[in-house]
Amino acid sequence: MRLVLSRSRLGEPVLNHVIRNEWGQPAVWPDAAYPEERIALQYDGEHHGDPEQYRRDIKRQATTERLGWREIRVGKDDIEGERPFLLEKVRAALGTRLRERTVEAPKTPFSGPQLYVRATGTRD
Repeated sequence: MRLVLSRSRLGEPVLNHVIRNEWGQPAVWPDAAYPEERIALQYDGEHHGDPEQYRRDIKRQATTERLGWREIRVGKDDIEGERPFLLEKVRAALGTRLRERTVEAPKTPFSGPQLYVRATGTRD
């Protein structure tokens, strides 16, 4: 997963990043992450088909999202081939996050922020 992403224009994700809860305590340990965009990547290997592991994965995803992160779950099929689907998943998530952070530009030249200067002293 890391190699596929690092070879793309998306850049290499951070490994072993810790997502902390409201009290600063470690809450989630994604396999990889884009911390600035708050995107967590989880690789689901074969053992994730186990019912107990699946329940833990669902709980982890809920915790990740409650803390303001987006979790992308990645399977073996997502990283195979010439054009791995992983890249599309991450691009879509990054695009969503960037749109959420973008502030709309003013619609008219006069609707933007205004600068007011207060004169000090007297005028001769």
